[in-house]
Amino acid sequence: MRAGIALARYSLEIIQSINDEAITPEAVTDAFKLIKWAAMKGHHHLYASQLQRFAPNAIRKAERFMPAIGVLVSKGYLSSVDGGMNLDGSHRAEVWEINRYLQM
Repeated sequence: MRAGIALARYSLEIIQSINDEAITPEAVTDAFKLIKWAAMKGHHHLYASQLQRFAPNAIRKAERFMPAIGVLVSKGYLSSVDGGMNLDGSHRAEVWEINRYLQM
């Protein structure tokens, strides 16, 4: 009986450690949501105030979308536009160009 309990506990610890490793970081999940949203909307460029107003609700705050932007830049989906650009009638200081979309 004790051996069975010990085996069950060991198995649960192994399952828990596998599960902990399998959890996707929030920034990666948010990056997927962000690029999927941009593709659905047909955007070619992104900027902060646009994301704060129109991005999916869960990622409208800078503390959520900036890490997602970082993931997308590091993976080559976005690139920063030096000097910003005029978009939607105003100069945007920080702009990211969409280089490619996820293959769905």
